[in-house]
Amino acid sequence: MCIRDRSNGVQRIVDHYADTIQLLPSGLFSVTITDSEGCVGTSKNILIPFLSEMSYKILHTEGNTCGGDSTGIIEVEVKNANGSYFLYWNNGKEGKKLDKLPNGVYTGCLLYTSRCV
Repeated sequence: MCIRDRSNGVQRIVDHYADTIQLLPSGLFSVTITDSEGCVGTSKNILIPFLSEMSYKILHTEGNTCGGDSTGIIEVEVKNANGSYFLYWNNGKEGKKLDKLPNGVYTGCLLYTSRCV
């Protein structure tokens, strides 16, 4: 269905379905929609601001004193995280700080909008 507002020259399209556009770069965008009846509508400009790339820094690590200890620590700082993120470790744990770690090699995956950093 197409609804035209002739009073100010703006054309509005009303629809109960919506699509989502994801992972757009920063910039100025507008949306133009054409329905099956040929009605066309264009949005106002939409600004997607530049966001610094998310990064991480190892803040603190502490090894075990003896081979059989489980007192190791890894602490990570996450920078420029706009929105939700998750830090998953190869030992099954989550979060920015791991403690009570036995000796071993630990790798993490910083997941943000379906990408690992």
